[in-house]
Amino acid sequence: MRVRVRYWWNALVRMCIFPLLAIEKTYVSIFCSINVYLRAIGCQQEHCRSKGPSNMNLHFKMFDRRNTAPEELSKLWKLAKIMRRHVFVRELEVAEEKEFDDHDGFSRHIISFIGDAPISYARWRVVEETGSTFALIERWCPLHRHRNLTFAKQLLRATIRDISSVRSTLSAIVTTCPNQPVPLRVVESIGFKQIGRQFEKGGRVFQRLILSRPFLRSSLALEEHKSGTTNGPF
Repeated sequence: MRVRVRYWWNALVRMCIFPLLAIEKTYVSIFCSINVYLRAIGCQQEHCRSKGPSNMNLHFKMFDRRNTAPEELSKLWKLAKIMRRHVFVRELEVAEEKEFDDHDGFSRHIISFIGDAPISYARWRVVEETGSTFALIERWCPLHRHRNLTFAKQLLRATIRDISSVRSTLSAIVTTCPNQPVPLRVVESIGFKQIGRQFEKGGRVFQRLILSRPFLRSSLALEEHKSGTTNGPF
């Protein structure tokens, strides 16, 4: 009798305890995965610490080596690298050594945020070609879940404003984008015009576009012409 009782007691323990242990193990595994992920983006967590309430509207942070404090520059640059790795290296399979080049040190970088969450990134630099000096906007990329016309357009607008503020004497602004309807529509809606022939790079076809001076006026005039209303300054 005692043997039977002990047998059924052990069976009951196994039925009740083992599933609980399995559930606990699953939760521990999930917790560890989350912890690893948070460590990987620790720079974002560090950047998001704020002494006051977050600005929940779309806002932008511009930074470069000459005008940004070293600590802030380090935080923002780490965040920019995470975003570019996610979009260009992982999604588009660009080699990391090609994605991060020597121009990064001499470029001005822009990250857009909603609250503390990064939304999009772009960089621009001054280029001299065939006797003219212009700003070149590169690497602009809204993150996947924020990839719509509004965020991309506002990123480019903010970049144009920054270029006009920092280097107001430049003759033009140039950018390149994939030769696809959506990105071309975004860029052309701001006033850029296609120049030159399409070209292939890394197995993808791109188109170069130019925005002539006055940058803000021409961009805004095009917006007003298309909408039939005055949208105000950028």
